[in-house]
Amino acid sequence: QARLCVATLEQVAAAEIIDKGHDDIERAKLEYDARRQLAHKMLTQAGLKCGYPQGALYLMVDLGVDAEEFTRFMLTDYSGIEKDKETAMVTPAANFYKTPGQGLTQARIAFVLETPKLEKAIRHLLEGLDEFKKYAKK
Repeated sequence: QARLCVATLEQVAAAEIIDKGHDDIERAKLEYDARRQLAHKMLTQAGLKCGYPQGALYLMVDLGVDAEEFTRFMLTDYSGIEKDKETAMVTPAANFYKTPGQGLTQARIAFVLETPKLEKAIRHLLEGLDEFKKYAKK
């Protein structure tokens, strides 16, 4: 119920940030802009189509494969789990659309990780996508 009635302490903290946090807010905006640019650049250079968000902390990318199956693969069968003890998590985009059947090959990628971790996650995503395409052909 926090969304309906924010506690007093959080309201006081938010007011303080609004009044005195301009430098911190600017730094955060620049950081998220750099993350957005990095994510978009890495994905488009890999040949994937994706939008360029204007205000959100995520973007939609067309993977060219079934996004639900790919997401499952990244959590269960991707070689990076065994090799590096790492994987990347995306959100299939179909549920973000009102029209049935839209977004089936798309995923939502949040760029909320620090830049080095985001870059590593996208590398895992791209490696996983290549691996999934070979896996799906079997």
